[in-house]
Amino acid sequence: MINTFDKVANIYSQVRPGYPNELYTRVSKFKSFKQDSVLLEIGAGHGIATEEVNSHWNPQIIAIEPGGKLFELSQQKLFSYPNIQVEKCSFEKFESSVKFDGIYSATAFHWIDQSIKFKKTFQLLNDDGLLFLFWNNYSLKNEKVFHQIQNIYHNFHPNGKGKKDVRILQKEKIQSRRQEIEESKYFKLLSHDVIIHTLIYTADMYVQLLQTFSPNSLPQNEIDPFYNKIKEFVLSNGDKIELEIVVNLEIAVKDI
Repeated sequence: MINTFDKVANIYSQVRPGYPNELYTRVSKFKSFKQDSVLLEIGAGHGIATEEVNSHWNPQIIAIEPGGKLFELSQQKLFSYPNIQVEKCSFEKFESSVKFDGIYSATAFHWIDQSIKFKKTFQLLNDDGLLFLFWNNYSLKNEKVFHQIQNIYHNFHPNGKGKKDVRILQKEKIQSRRQEIEESKYFKLLSHDVIIHTLIYTADMYVQLLQTFSPNSLPQNEIDPFYNKIKEFVLSNGDKIELEIVVNLEIAVKDI
């Protein structure tokens, strides 16, 4: 999936939202990171969460990102921070003699090889370290608008027919992320949180956001009719659409 995100790296950096301050406040209840704390970020993207983590704790951060264009964007964004080191590397290939006080991943941990992700994270984390994983999940605030958008998916998206309600799929994903940690045999879950906030997007911004989702990584001639219908609909509703961002946060420690 690296190439999927790399193809839309510039769009990704413009329209993907960050994470609410409340998320970091909740993490701080379990561990207080300081300037000399060393953290590993898995899948830095273009550095959204990296900057946020830095602004909250100002720790030493090694941020790894396998995508070439996303890596370049994160380097450009983060070059002025002497405490942040960005490496072009996948987690599977990452090696370190340093153990980390915290390991985190923002909307990326699910892409890691299932057979190694918890085992390797366990090995890289200090015994008193904290693992915190979080994801942005997208829905729509207005119920009527939600169903109208779902109809566009059903009628115009190349793979839209016969799919479950996106909110059901979202709940299943959130639950599976929690369950995955609980069943990993490497970590003990301390907290499972869901934080909800809303953002307003224009038609152009919303279509660009959709372009950053992997299920929409399709040939342009196949996906464009869907995008055109989405844009037409949002424009007819005053050129704005209110997104409901459902953030799920999983906080864990080593099970030792």
